[in-house]
Amino acid sequence: MIIDNATHWDTRQLRAIILRALKLELDAAKIKRMTVRVRYGNRRYGTNFWVSGRAHVGGNVMRLFVCGAGIDRTDLAATTVHEAAHCRGLNHNQMHSLRYERGRTPEHRRLHRARYDWAENYPLERKGACAIPKRSATIEGTGEETPPLAARETQ
Repeated sequence: MIIDNATHWDTRQLRAIILRALKLELDAAKIKRMTVRVRYGNRRYGTNFWVSGRAHVGGNVMRLFVCGAGIDRTDLAATTVHEAAHCRGLNHNQMHSLRYERGRTPEHRRLHRARYDWAENYPLERKGACAIPKRSATIEGTGEETPPLAARETQ
């Protein structure tokens, strides 16, 4: 499995949650062929930090869209399972159960979240500071060099 993470969330921690969710839906051979792309989306629903996704029916690529301010880990797990079902070959007409849908009533939403609440026990933090130093630039007229960006942030 390849995790292509273009967010500030720690890739190893995302991988742990995503892998456990994929194991609920896919066999080991399919998981090995999967590519999961994690990107920022452009919406936030209510007070919960949303996760949405896209996957082609029968495909090997899944896209997960997360919020930069925070991620609801339970929603991350549930969305991963939903998108994995598409990769397994299911379309929405075949996914009318709490395993795949958030539900239309508060009780259904509660039961759906309870199915994936294991994800709340997983850590999910921002990545560390950028390890690649930026090029220095000379401050005009002074001859002084500006420190690399990473160094400026710690001063």
